[in-house]
Amino acid sequence: MKQRIIIIGGMGPQASLELQRRIIRQALANGAKDGTDFPHIVHLSLPVPDFITNESRRSEALEIIINELKNIDASMDDIIIIACNTAHLLQPDIEQRLNIRITSMVDAAIDHVSRYYKTIRLLASPTTIRTGLYDKPLKAAGVTVLTPDKDEEQALEVIIRAVISGQTISQSALDKIPITIQSEQANATNYPPALLGCTELSCAFAEKPNTIDPMNILLRYLTTKGVL
Repeated sequence: MKQRIIIIGGMGPQASLELQRRIIRQALANGAKDGTDFPHIVHLSLPVPDFITNESRRSEALEIIINELKNIDASMDDIIIIACNTAHLLQPDIEQRLNIRITSMVDAAIDHVSRYYKTIRLLASPTTIRTGLYDKPLKAAGVTVLTPDKDEEQALEVIIRAVISGQTISQSALDKIPITIQSEQANATNYPPALLGCTELSCAFAEKPNTIDPMNILLRYLTTKGVL
């Protein structure tokens, strides 16, 4: 029987749906043709309180995730992934409480970036940037990490919220993010590759040139491990 893939999602739901869609597309690209060829996926789209902007609700969010994983008997036999970069801050607590192992999208992206890039621009939620989820390990690996200025940070927040709520992203917000500049106008020195350190940004900037998408890096990792 195939290993079960458990997606811890809902933070936000649009992004975790996009991750599941990409898993299915990757399975198709790998030759899946009928039902038994596709992965066994359990998608937990959880109505978790917004602990990313309100850290006082972090414990509440953690308990919801842990209880739902208990309800489906999550174990070391499962491939467990979190469809939210910032929520990886909860990974150590989840693993310790349940004696399970999470396949980290963040770790996969850090490994990839540290192998292939010297300088990147980090686009992410304010909490991801403030906690150093990406930039601390990348800097330790010798990668120069450029973080958003105040205007870019505000624009990223608008973009993230628009994706979560299913609304159209305002052009004024997009115009403040350099990766949306036409490639012929962008100078590679001024605009090194952008690491999309938020799954809502993976949705907003899917397939944009000059981006590094942790969702896609995770899919490649799962493929090399024979999961997909």
